Amino acid sequence: MERNGTINILLVEDEEFDVKRVKKTISYYDTRLKVLDVVSNGRAALELIKDNPDRYDVVNSGLPDIRWTKRGRANYPDKKS
Repeated sequence: MERNGTINILLVEDEEFDVKRVKKTISYYDTRLKVLDVVSNGRAALELIKDNPDRYDVVNSGLPDIRWTKRGRANYPDKKS
């Protein structure tokens, strides 16, 4: 759910270089995009989503241990992938 026109992102990334790269790229769009939290693995991401189901609009992950379309939909059917 966008809040005040801002898209809130949970970034799932285990490489610090890539975290910095993504944050720098997103900084050009800081009026529309905001990285709220960064975690290094899918399990931590799923816990944050479970504890804060309406906090994030986007979960960005390239990590192999998070499969939003399978696990996320099964555990959080009201959330969009």
